[in-house]
Amino acid sequence: MLSEGDFRRLVRWAKTVGAKVVFDLEGFKFRLVIDKFIHAEDKSGREVPWREAFGSILPWDLPSRFRVREVRVKLGSSEVVFDMEGFKKYLSKLK
Repeated sequence: MLSEGDFRRLVRWAKTVGAKVVFDLEGFKFRLVIDKFIHAEDKSGREVPWREAFGSILPWDLPSRFRVREVRVKLGSSEVVFDMEGFKKYLSKLK
């Protein structure tokens, strides 16, 4: 599980380095995306209203409510794909 503080740190990091972090939720048609801000996208990458995608669920509650299939971190031209445990380790190393 990721805390609210983890998400805030992740947003700050993504803004600073220009990264995009995409949480692909298993069996769900929308993704949680963190780049310059936290938002929802459909599978084609189109931004959708948060309420339409996730209702009143807070971003930091999504990984505990839904199974995360993978987390993709895009930084520049590179992309790394993690399972949730691997992403937690990656996150712990970010400043």
